[in-house]
Amino acid sequence: MTSLSKLYSDIYHIYIIGDFGRVATYEFCNKFVESEKQMIENILGHNDFYDEYRRTMITVNSYLPLIKEEQINKLKTQSGFLDNRILIGFPDGMSMDDAIDKFCVMLIPFLLRSEQISKSKIITLPCNTLSPALIKIEEIFNNHDQLKKIVKNNKINISEKEILHIINNKRIKYITVAEAVITHLTNKNYKYVLPLGTNDISKIYSYESSRSTKEIKVLSASKNLQKNVFSAIKACIKNSENEIEHFKHAIINEIKEYEQQYNSSVAIVEACTDLNLGIGYNSLNLYADYLAKHIYM
Repeated sequence: MTSLSKLYSDIYHIYIIGDFGRVATYEFCNKFVESEKQMIENILGHNDFYDEYRRTMITVNSYLPLIKEEQINKLKTQSGFLDNRILIGFPDGMSMDDAIDKFCVMLIPFLLRSEQISKSKIITLPCNTLSPALIKIEEIFNNHDQLKKIVKNNKINISEKEILHIINNKRIKYITVAEAVITHLTNKNYKYVLPLGTNDISKIYSYESSRSTKEIKVLSASKNLQKNVFSAIKACIKNSENEIEHFKHAIINEIKEYEQQYNSSVAIVEACTDLNLGIGYNSLNLYADYLAKHIYM
């Protein structure tokens, strides 16, 4: 299919699991529609009416209190206030597994209702840490027994026919941030990547690298670098300019060791969508570009 014919093909319905965090979710939306606009303009040459050529619908589900309801109630009972333990991927933070069931419950109505609008669907989650969660969700929605268990445990009123309809739909694509980043970096022929993010981010990127046709060596942050990254993430969430600037310089000093050792063959990635330090590659930008290329190229 040529690029021009893509402008007249089936509509893609994009479902965004949001609020990790909310600002990052809507920054991702803005970055995607800008990437989409650029793709359309490149196809058309020049046309002032690019909006009319868009082939996407976007649904954003952003209500974190539903996803983290149990953890929120637990922390409020203990201290009256929320702290770092409400964050997935932080030390003593909420378990990723606890969120997966909730994501599935949110997705089921979408996958059933949106069929009348578009057969092609893309499920996205603008969060590096939760890339494995989206892979697990894909596994659940392709396995009859696992999906039926979710339906039963959460008392969702859908029929066996509807369960089979979801499982048999082969036009649902699940795209993670880690997939987008690893694909971009391998296409650029980087040999190493240092992802800056939450706990286990190196393991997450290593797994995605192993699924890629062209592997890239994933480096791990030192203990002190990881500590500064955690502090920078918290500073970005609070939007504390002084703290952001302080930890940005601390991180830059720490990564000099990696850049000296691996020279230009290492890519530094802000592998947390809350980070916006201007250090290396921004994972949100790469995610948005990758999604637009998947639809229009």
